[in-house]
Amino acid sequence: MRIVTAFVFSILLATSANAQSITKLTAENVGATFATNGFRFLESADNRGYPLIQVETGGLIHAENINVFFYGCVPEGCEDITLYSWYEPATPVTAAQINTWNDIFQSTRNWSRAYIDDEGDVILVMNINATGGIGPDALQILINTYLVEAQDFGVWVGAETTQ
Repeated sequence: MRIVTAFVFSILLATSANAQSITKLTAENVGATFATNGFRFLESADNRGYPLIQVETGGLIHAENINVFFYGCVPEGCEDITLYSWYEPATPVTAAQINTWNDIFQSTRNWSRAYIDDEGDVILVMNINATGGIGPDALQILINTYLVEAQDFGVWVGAETTQ
């Protein structure tokens, strides 16, 4: 009897978990994760009409700003997002410094990656995909992970805390 009960219970848990799954990322469900962390944000649309979220860091993080870009969108929502932050370090950051950061994080965390863009800006990005579904808790954890890495990266490159 216990085996049957455990089996039925596991099916109910799986069904419940699937019912909770986010299959499309929206400005609402992504924005709510930032709000939970105390960040204010502005919602708008990019030149394709896809959602765009601009997160106000408000001195809570060393990034100048955090943008969330949405990709693969249909009216119900989007398949992917990219969390994107940029920094203004006190001294120029070299490609070697960025490579060292990426090497350290690829071997220990493997979530975000850093680069210097064509304009010389120091950038940190992380992609999140909802194909097949993602739980709301997992979305929150991934965004929290990015926020921690964004803070650590700002310290790493010597960026001042924004006001």
